[in-house]
Amino acid sequence: AALHGAAARLQAAAELQIAAAKRMKEGAAAVLELPSSRVGMETLVGAGMTCYLEAGRIKINAGDNAGAAGALREGLALLAEPGNPQIPDEDAEMARMMFGWCILETEDTSAADEAVAAFGAAKASVQKRVAAAGGGGEVRDRSALGKCNYGLGMAYSLKAAQAQAAVQARAAELQAEGKGEDDLRAALHPLLLAHQDAVEKGAPALEACTEAPGMTDREVADAHQRAATARAMLQDLPAAVVHSDKAVELVEDMFASAAAGEEKAGVAISLANALHLAGGVHADAGQPGGIDRGLELCDRASALLVEYGAGDAGAEVTRGQVRQAQGLMAAKKGEWRAAHDHFTEARDVFTAQLGEADGLTVAATQCIEMTKQKL
Repeated sequence: AALHGAAARLQAAAELQIAAAKRMKEGAAAVLELPSSRVGMETLVGAGMTCYLEAGRIKINAGDNAGAAGALREGLALLAEPGNPQIPDEDAEMARMMFGWCILETEDTSAADEAVAAFGAAKASVQKRVAAAGGGGEVRDRSALGKCNYGLGMAYSLKAAQAQAAVQARAAELQAEGKGEDDLRAALHPLLLAHQDAVEKGAPALEACTEAPGMTDREVADAHQRAATARAMLQDLPAAVVHSDKAVELVEDMFASAAAGEEKAGVAISLANALHLAGGVHADAGQPGGIDRGLELCDRASALLVEYGAGDAGAEVTRGQVRQAQGLMAAKKGEWRAAHDHFTEARDVFTAQLGEADGLTVAATQCIEMTKQKL
């Protein structure tokens, strides 16, 4: 109850800031009608901008990321208008990064381009200071650059997800219309290029942040996992293997030091996720023993989920992903009955947790149909 009360008070404070910002914008417009009004207008616009940015900060603290994104969007729009007063570079960078993180937290794919632009502008600003110091400079600047790269990589991941969803939606439309393979290929080509472009641009940013000071082990592990997925999509499988193994190593260390109870269970699910992703990469890499190594990693993931994942919806989805990965590995070995059983279990889990229309459910269903033809 106390937390709810605090959140409500924070939201009320944020709304007051936004109301003040709007009044200042209206005041600035009115001041422009007066002679010799430039200084007064700048003061009002600057104060309004600050109110929007502070409202965004307050809403983030209240857990309202969507509302924060709206307030920060207004403040950054004022900041971008030519002739308006500017705030210190580091404040502007922080505002842009907060805006980008709010979009990432809400997983709003429709705002993916805004997130990319926000993190990209923040990164460019920080890079100027780092470059001016000969590539070194203060630790806080190099740390900020790492956070910018991490956010930018995640923003490109969101953009790739947006493109992937567009591909799936358009393909479904065309198939419903009875279009053939040639029509599908031509219509989907620009969407597939957009997906590849986002993956290609996101991978280097994710890789760059893994060496930056100030990154937490969890952030670095996540960046390695995302980089592994991106490199696998780009068919750079040796790099994908390196990233996926590093992610497993980092999460294993976190698991070993996690306190018993909820913390241990949460890290166990993260480790299971890292293990099955690494397993898939090893199986796809074409190295000797890669499929067996992949199956071993998936077996470890399954054991963790049995021990720590009971009753957790996220763990159930991960269990489905493990089964899907095991099905793909069994298919590579020509073990079609085992593959069919794994895919069927994955499909049932995804249907229960995510619904029939989800991309994971659809993919598992397609794999089942493929194995039926082989049996």
